[in-house]
Amino acid sequence: MLRAATLTLGSAVRCGARSQARALHMSPVTAAGQKHRVSLGKSRSGNEYGTLTDLPDWSYTDGTPAPPTQAQLRRERQQKRLLERIAQLQAEMEVAAARPRG
Repeated sequence: MLRAATLTLGSAVRCGARSQARALHMSPVTAAGQKHRVSLGKSRSGNEYGTLTDLPDWSYTDGTPAPPTQAQLRRERQQKRLLERIAQLQAEMEVAAARPRG
């Protein structure tokens, strides 16, 4: 079915005396440099995690840090849930490994 849609959209279009074939691009969209950043072990978009995302944007002149933003609080909650899930799965694996096989 996908092939039929591709053929329909990829039909030839006549432009004067010349004929041009238009192709439909079917690959997933990736941002510029995304594969390169992932190959280096960095985030896909450059703003998912890291010092520029996790640290505050500003601080008071006396050195007191700025209050966390809503996005920082949301990321902290997500990371905490992920950590709890990892700990739960690890405990389940240890229980399963301690059972006698039989």
